[in-house]
Amino acid sequence: AGTWRASETVFSGSQVSNRDLGLDTQGGVHVAFQVGTSLNHAYRSPGTPPAGGQWAIDTLDNSGAFGPYIAMDIDGQDRLHIAYRDDGNDDLRYIGSTTQGTWNPPVVLDAQGQVANYGIGMDHAIGQVHVSYFDW
Repeated sequence: AGTWRASETVFSGSQVSNRDLGLDTQGGVHVAFQVGTSLNHAYRSPGTPPAGGQWAIDTLDNSGAFGPYIAMDIDGQDRLHIAYRDDGNDDLRYIGSTTQGTWNPPVVLDAQGQVANYGIGMDHAIGQVHVSYFDW
């Protein structure tokens, strides 16, 4: 149980879209979102302002047009897992962090047909990522 705070602007711009968010084990806030043709990650450490500090924003993939779907999950070791659509090629892509702030290169999971409606989840017992999606 907590208290509600006023809303905050993570990133301002007219082309911000397709987002997902999560909390890590320390209470840090993570947001995955699209800005124009890039996939981005924003992080804010735990605590209320000013203890929580400013948002740190990274560009994770700027190799194409993305959207309209982004799904993110955070495992028990605070590694982020993000599934998203490469709109230009109708591909399903995945990117994951090794530690906070360090990212593996993006990987194409499915390049056949068109993909949509992602869900991503973790099997925390074995540390395995599961991605569900619609393909036609």
